[in-house]
Amino acid sequence: MGGEGQQISLLDGVEDRFGGIVVNLMEVESMTVEDFDAKLDNSLKAWKDQGKKGIWIKLPRELSSLVDTAIKKGFTYHHAENEYVMLTSWLPEPPSTLPCNASHRIGIGAFVLNKNGEMLVVQENSGYFRDKNVWKVPTGTIKEGESIWAGAVREVKEETDIDAEFVEVLAFMESHQAVWQRKTDIFFVCELEASTFEIKKQDSEIYAAKWMLVEEYVNQPFHNKEGNEMFKLIANICLKSMDGEAQQIALLNGKEDRYGGVEVNLMEVDSMTAEDFNAKLDVSLKAWKDQGKKGIWIKLPCELLSLVDIAIKKGFTYHHAENEYVMLTSWISDLPSTIPANASHRIGIGALVLNKNREVLVVQEIDGVFKGTGLWKLPTGVIQEGEGIWAGAVREVKEETGIETRFVEVLAFGESHQSFLGRKTDIYFLCELEPSTFEIKKQDSEILDAKWMPIEEYVKQPFIQNRENFRCMANICLKRSREEYLGFSTVLTKNLTGKESYLYCNTDHADFLNGKLDHASTSLFRKCFCLT
Repeated sequence: MGGEGQQISLLDGVEDRFGGIVVNLMEVESMTVEDFDAKLDNSLKAWKDQGKKGIWIKLPRELSSLVDTAIKKGFTYHHAENEYVMLTSWLPEPPSTLPCNASHRIGIGAFVLNKNGEMLVVQENSGYFRDKNVWKVPTGTIKEGESIWAGAVREVKEETDIDAEFVEVLAFMESHQAVWQRKTDIFFVCELEASTFEIKKQDSEIYAAKWMLVEEYVNQPFHNKEGNEMFKLIANICLKSMDGEAQQIALLNGKEDRYGGVEVNLMEVDSMTAEDFNAKLDVSLKAWKDQGKKGIWIKLPCELLSLVDIAIKKGFTYHHAENEYVMLTSWISDLPSTIPANASHRIGIGALVLNKNREVLVVQEIDGVFKGTGLWKLPTGVIQEGEGIWAGAVREVKEETGIETRFVEVLAFGESHQSFLGRKTDIYFLCELEPSTFEIKKQDSEILDAKWMPIEEYVKQPFIQNRENFRCMANICLKRSREEYLGFSTVLTKNLTGKESYLYCNTDHADFLNGKLDHASTSLFRKCFCLT
């Protein structure tokens, strides 16, 4: 009996991208508590030995009897839907990096206008407004996978049978701990334009529905009672959207660029409501078009990302985004657009570091595409914004191995299309570096192991020999170790704006340029293949 536990199979799990395991029991017809308990014990031990991190177990309603077993072994609820519950456990030492559950519920209120300037209002059979004799806008909750605009159109149709077209978001607000004293409600007030006008109310939820003058809606006694300030504010927003005040609203603060466009930088703006931005953008676009402006750029910080949807609906598109902002553009001229494209390439480096014994510095990585291949590879990495290729190569070697180096030259480079996010191109520079220290101190977070390896042994690895691009790069490294191989060296110059810039060109020319830069750089630049 003592060895039977070793023969119990593990739970069937799939490794996720973050070093965790996802166990999906939705297709399992049955499993006893005893069987689940034994398999879970064995699985947790194996996963911990394998260095797995977050464990996810998806249990259908039919297997709810197994929940208690998992909870007693340290699992916690992550979330639950009608048909299943998701349990999680973090195996390593804290802190856990398991993502949190959905934290918000999204609601809408629909301000629907007809051609007579009347708005669509309802009274409900139940809920907060029951028996209060209050006429309110149609409201509802956005469903999973449903857009805000589509939800607003759907709710109006369901409650009143009115067909309507989404116009814009007028405002939105948030209410914390509004759902089960924990989740946050975000409520969007949307303007819709009616395309049908005969009301057929939904009997199950709606007591009455009609068209009402906006002023009459705003002036209901309910809106002026203490504690109802939020409802009064929404009512006034609806009224304001009717009165044409946008014509007196100031333009967005923009700066003309060198190409006849306008740059709007909102990075220093503390706050701006959706209503204010919508009105200012409308007026600004009209003014800029009248002035013959061309490309419009709007830089929105993360704190104002709620305004993105408004700009998109007015013809703006994403240009690029960084951690702290998103850049939107719109071409408002009738001429062909000349807005420059976003960055299209990512720059990577591989570092050939040779010591005096013709040994090359190599590493094995903990994660990534080479995990589990047994490949000893060169230190590699991605060049950061504003960083020179040579500096990035030196930095990556230092970070991964603790070895100090001096950049010598670029030996070769290659490109790989649609290799990043299925769209961007990678350009990979193979750089030679000369070590000035030799004691390896590997980076524990990324590097499994690092060592000095005879270069012939590095080149002969089956993984490298069986892949043409790796074999080509390795042969260049081997040739460089045996004989003179002219690559691309650096020449410090200045660009058009006067900033320092490195020119990479044939080493012979680089030596000459570094000595004769003042009078020779222009002509030699045209004669050699180089990169700036």
